[in-house]
Amino acid sequence: MAAAPEEGVLVWAVKESFVEYVEALGQVEVVAPATRDDAGGFRFPASAGGFSGTVSFRAHHGAMNVTLRDPRLEGDRLTVEYDDHGRPQGRIVLAEVSVAGRTALAGPGAVVFDFTYPVGTELAPIAVVAAAEAAAGASGEPDVLGIAV
Repeated sequence: MAAAPEEGVLVWAVKESFVEYVEALGQVEVVAPATRDDAGGFRFPASAGGFSGTVSFRAHHGAMNVTLRDPRLEGDRLTVEYDDHGRPQGRIVLAEVSVAGRTALAGPGAVVFDFTYPVGTELAPIAVVAAAEAAAGASGEPDVLGIAV
């Protein structure tokens, strides 16, 4: 049931309450080729070895400055390149992913949220959507091709 990255776009809203919190106190920046859809999902297009794009979360007058780049589905894990205050920290396992697309915070990923959420906290669901849907800019529920688990 695995979807090859060249088949589409990875759609993930990270954790809705976290994104809302950051937007209330700072800003969320999406850098191409990533985009954000009307439903709040971050859309990362397929690239060699995974998906590409950047999302940064900044708040508290610079005290929070977190960047997530180039997500990959590796088995049952979502990994990202992670920067803290502009300093690259390398690729980390951010979340465990179920076959149904449910995500839960992984141990190494807790640092992204400054350990505010315990390991296992439910994050936003994740999906890989068809390239045709992604090109059309759909903003509703995605047609899931499959999750690489």
